[in-house]
Amino acid sequence: MSLITGQTSVGTAVVKIAGNYGYATTLHMHLADNTDNVYIGPADVTTSTGLKLEKQDHVDIQLAQNDAMYAVASATGPFTITWLVEGK
Repeated sequence: MSLITGQTSVGTAVVKIAGNYGYATTLHMHLADNTDNVYIGPADVTTSTGLKLEKQDHVDIQLAQNDAMYAVASATGPFTITWLVEGK
């Protein structure tokens, strides 16, 4: 099994967290910031349509082959999402 880790800064513009791997993965995300919320979802995610990660929240999501996860915040930030990907 391979592991990939990283951090992504999130603000009011949509950014890619992780994904587009040639195999299915489990994406573990932690909103390391404690001042605001971040919203995750597909490439067109918004603060209205995304899954809300609250301050210091953690979530695990299964990504299919070649899927990706994106994030956006309602405030300028930057807010940090720390992530780990488990793959084949």
